[in-house]
Amino acid sequence: MAENARMKWQVALVFISLFLLVGSFCLWIETPFSDKELVQSPAAAQPKKEPEPVQETFSAHVMDLLPEDAIAWIQIQNLDERKTLTLIAAEDGAPWRIKFPVQDDANAAKVEELIQALLSTQKLQPMNPEKSWEEYGLARPKIKIGIETVKSPARRYLYLGAASPVGNVLFARWEDEKSYFLLPLSFEELFLQSVYNFRDKKIFAGAAGSVRRLELETASGHYEIENQGAQWVWKEPEAMRWSPCPAGDAEALLEHLRGLFVKDFLEKSAPEESGLAQGMKIRLWTDENHAETLHLGKEAVVRDAYYARKGEDGGTVLIAREKVNAFLDLFRALAAEKALGPSEASAAASADSAGP
Repeated sequence: MAENARMKWQVALVFISLFLLVGSFCLWIETPFSDKELVQSPAAAQPKKEPEPVQETFSAHVMDLLPEDAIAWIQIQNLDERKTLTLIAAEDGAPWRIKFPVQDDANAAKVEELIQALLSTQKLQPMNPEKSWEEYGLARPKIKIGIETVKSPARRYLYLGAASPVGNVLFARWEDEKSYFLLPLSFEELFLQSVYNFRDKKIFAGAAGSVRRLELETASGHYEIENQGAQWVWKEPEAMRWSPCPAGDAEALLEHLRGLFVKDFLEKSAPEESGLAQGMKIRLWTDENHAETLHLGKEAVVRDAYYARKGEDGGTVLIAREKVNAFLDLFRALAAEKALGPSEASAAASADSAGP
């Protein structure tokens, strides 16, 4: 009996143990897993920040420059007329140059107009396009204006598009921006000028400043006056050497040179037609190492002008005959008054009037 009771008790313990084991297992599989860390790190405790969208910087003007920066390159692409004009700033304060489609000095005042228009023209608050760029004429703009600056040589392009149906304005945008703005139509007109308008038509730039010497070489003789500080003196012809030249006479000659401008540019002209190889020369020295030379050729009678060339490598141009003759006549008259008698002066004047 005792043995049976002990056996039953052992069986009961086995069943109780199995029951507790099965119950514990059921409770374990019913408990959901948590996806949270038991101990959060300081970094995980902070909410993750979303990156802020990049905002375009708004400028009240078409463009701004950094301190001590300057525009160094301007290119105007007229896509409607398939024309391009490239202007480049020379180093060491030298004048602006036209690099394309011709190579020549640029009209400094005209270039300054473009620069001031870019830096001072006000634009409206930029707007995000509600249509495609084609609707604003900005997918393929009429005008593309390329800009480089001294401190930012990477080129940027300003697009000038269609005229707005409301107001005397046009649509515009910078190539690298997603918004557009409005500009007055007068802004576009500055960039529609011809290459001729941007060419420097002044013959003697140095005539406006301090002049050291002035020379005239003709078929009949060599004339030269020199500024010695206190007064002007004659150096050629030999008969007049070191005799004084009144300051008023010297200034009158320089005033004639200041009034000489290019009448027209002739990119190609045959030497036999222009006569520049055997013509006269007017040379103006601003110091001992710097001179400007104007070569004068034959008269272009139909154009009422002289064929001429600035420097040794310049292109052929036309200069108003009346203004050139006024300078030549005065120079010869001043020399003749000092060096020749009345009859000799008349003979010399008649010989020179035959032209180069």
